[in-house]
Amino acid sequence: ASVDPPRRFYRNLDQQAIKFGLSRPDLLRVVAASSKSTPSSSSSPSSSKRSLVIIDAKSSAKTKFSQQVQVAFYALLLQALIDEEQIDDLEIGAEGGIWLKNQPAPEWFKLAPIVSIVEDFMFRSTPLAFSPLEQLLRVPRSQAKWQMTSVCESPSRCSYFDVCHTQTVEEKKLSQVAYLGRSDHAFLLNLRDKLIQY
Repeated sequence: ASVDPPRRFYRNLDQQAIKFGLSRPDLLRVVAASSKSTPSSSSSPSSSKRSLVIIDAKSSAKTKFSQQVQVAFYALLLQALIDEEQIDDLEIGAEGGIWLKNQPAPEWFKLAPIVSIVEDFMFRSTPLAFSPLEQLLRVPRSQAKWQMTSVCESPSRCSYFDVCHTQTVEEKKLSQVAYLGRSDHAFLLNLRDKLIQY
């Protein structure tokens, strides 16, 4: 299923500055209200609504936080669509799933804590204060701090890969150092900035 974010998804974000493209959750399961239980247990929720359970298929061997964030993003997006279309008997399930390669069933996780993190990052807490996402997008490209990692090529090459790779080589960026972890990368950048100040 391809989902184009409805207008209400953006909440208080500047839609002239931020535009989300189509999203494609891998698997959506509708669970009838009469037969509802959380996917990982047999406890029945008290709601009389149908549940929309979001599952994303991944080729990795273990679940990553970034994959849970993706499912949480889909939950926010689909909830906005449910609200926009006024589908009163449908709600997002309490758990999301990551279906890993060669596994017989998805690994389940509670959506609420991850959705809360994604909401805090994406949306404004007050109308006049930019969200962390908006702050990040306002940094000029020349001043942005970034690092090329294996994720840039997996599962397929990022559309910005060639630009970033060229910039890495020309500017002799730290990303040229093989197997440099993110925390080490951040530490070295911070150290460089402190040395420049003196």
